[in-house]
Amino acid sequence: TCALPISNFNPANVQEQVQQRIDNQQKVIEGNIEMAIQRLRERLHPDIERLIRERYLPNAIAYVEETIAEYELIKDPINLEKKGFARLEKFYRDVGVEDIYIVVVSQLPDLNAKNLGITFEHQALGIDPSNFTLSNTQAVTLDRLIFIKEEFLEDESILFHELVHVVQYDILGIEEFLLNYLIFSSQNGYWDNPFEIMARDLVDEYETTPPLY
Repeated sequence: TCALPISNFNPANVQEQVQQRIDNQQKVIEGNIEMAIQRLRERLHPDIERLIRERYLPNAIAYVEETIAEYELIKDPINLEKKGFARLEKFYRDVGVEDIYIVVVSQLPDLNAKNLGITFEHQALGIDPSNFTLSNTQAVTLDRLIFIKEEFLEDESILFHELVHVVQYDILGIEEFLLNYLIFSSQNGYWDNPFEIMARDLVDEYETTPPLY
């Protein structure tokens, strides 16, 4: 159902409002990222950041690059409109959805403690290897490639959530995104990682905001 009265419907006005929502979301994501990083840096032990930057980050980057390369030949364009998600496609049009790809998998990539090279000896610094374990996860995004389990392929909310991560990658770049994601996970675990909280909050806002078209 169109949220605007038919007599007042103007495609240009709708697109302007859609664009405003997109711009607002981008600003919210940028602002939230900046704030979260600043707060974390204020209380983070410098040895933890150094350990993650020097030991874990190179492993994370290598894992992401190798995983993306592994699925290069079987990835598909996300093509939201074709999948029936016209509203979602309009919402993320300026993110460059034509360069976002999706892979359906039975088992998601897992940037876990083993792949990162984290050992239990690092607990002395307050790093819990279990904080890097994904649980009840339906999809994972690595840069502009979304991995999703087949049974969730038609779930618009999950796709929206993963597209938030694409924007986060775009804002920070792969290296800075992974560095900060790992630091947040080391301190908060997966569920309370600010990058994940941000994505869930934006999904909630998307689901409760009436569509403009």
